[in-house]
Amino acid sequence: MKKNTRTRKLISSAMKNKKNIKPDKFQQQAVCRHPPPDPAAAIDGVDMISQLPDDILTSIISRLSLTEAAATSILSTRWRRLWTHTTRLNFPHFEQQRGSSEKYMKYLQEIKFPNYVKFIDRVLDSYNNDGILTEFSIHMPCLEGANIEKWIEFALSRKVEIIDISMVYFINATKIGSYSFPWPSNTSSLQCVKSLKELTLGAVDLDDRDIELLISNFIFLERLSILRSRKLRNVAIVGHLGLKLKHLEISHARNVESIEICDATSLVSLRCYRLPFTYILRLDNVPRFTEFDTSDQYRNTLADVLPRIPSSIHDQLLQLKLTTAPEFIRATEADYVLPKLINLKHLELRVIMNIDTDTSKLFHLIEACPLLEKLEVKFLWSMFDTEFKRREPVECLDEQNPANNHLKEVTFSGYLGCPSELEFALYVLKRAAALEEFIVEPCDVSRRIRGKAISRVWDHFRPIFDEIELLFVAQQDLHNLHYVAKSKISA
Repeated sequence: MKKNTRTRKLISSAMKNKKNIKPDKFQQQAVCRHPPPDPAAAIDGVDMISQLPDDILTSIISRLSLTEAAATSILSTRWRRLWTHTTRLNFPHFEQQRGSSEKYMKYLQEIKFPNYVKFIDRVLDSYNNDGILTEFSIHMPCLEGANIEKWIEFALSRKVEIIDISMVYFINATKIGSYSFPWPSNTSSLQCVKSLKELTLGAVDLDDRDIELLISNFIFLERLSILRSRKLRNVAIVGHLGLKLKHLEISHARNVESIEICDATSLVSLRCYRLPFTYILRLDNVPRFTEFDTSDQYRNTLADVLPRIPSSIHDQLLQLKLTTAPEFIRATEADYVLPKLINLKHLELRVIMNIDTDTSKLFHLIEACPLLEKLEVKFLWSMFDTEFKRREPVECLDEQNPANNHLKEVTFSGYLGCPSELEFALYVLKRAAALEEFIVEPCDVSRRIRGKAISRVWDHFRPIFDEIELLFVAQQDLHNLHYVAKSKISA
């Protein structure tokens, strides 16, 4: 961050000394939307930065956003083409206004989106850097008229290291695009592409064979994220012993039936998010696998997924991220048994809430992690009703379950202050015998609700910590409740 600030000051200093230069339309927009800061004037009125060699200036420009880099072209004739040598082509995200009226969607599809595509094509046509392109990213709606295949081919031809093509579907769009990966007729030519380390494809329709080709050809790929692919059915990553893949994500793929991963000896993390209720996950020989991110679905919850995985593998888990709703958890049914996660250290729960939610069904998740050290709970409110029915919290501590002597850090965010939230928080506090840090961040969906939530946070938890003030110290925080153990401060 400091480097980028210093870079902007240097360039702005040079720009300050350039007069009577008439920029084109795009450059004017870039300068207006990203005005440079006011730095000190150039030394003795001399433009020192322009005296640097081109390769150093290119390195500086590459640390700016693409819009800021393009704005430097108005400095002088020497600077006019320097921005086209940037090593990072991270295009500004497509800006969409809120609203889905027929008139707006027509404007978006027929005018705004085509102009955005032309802008990307114009930049690529102007690009002059023959070296390695480190980053290439585009975030936009999935509409007709984009040149996705051409853009990916361009990036691969420049030995790119990171590709991020993330598209999203518009519900009311009438011109939805359909794009695939641009495989050459002879895929052996791709085996020389050893530079690609990270690949994210959103709404690019890959099928099962495409996944196999990606894994087989981009052998140095370390991170692969596939989102909103409509053609995936049975994903198989099997038998690639030399695979460098460390992080894999398959999310929002509504037609996936199974995911099988075997002999991925470098795999560290896996994210399977918002997949069909009935998908099956199979894992085998993933010795470094320690992080799992998933979402509960009715009849396909964590308690259904984990037993299908060898116990030796879920015993490896150190970090678990779970999006769930208590109603998905069939705590009273005999077939709902969550295996012990005997080595889990970090649990992140994203809990879909409403004012009638019974959070006591989540207690077994805490009990299944005897060595848990860090707990983060984010309450996701779907109905922001602050006028819930008042009642006293129910004592929910089961004396048969021993206290957790490892849990040190607890954070609750999105806290509205309803009784079920308080019950869950009190249950965690009473079990955390070695607690060192406790944070509560109020729900902030609106100013009015945030104000009430802040008041409830302090009403609920300040009396508890006032009773143990010899052990904990309140931290300076205007809006969040934050207590730290004195033993941690003095350590």
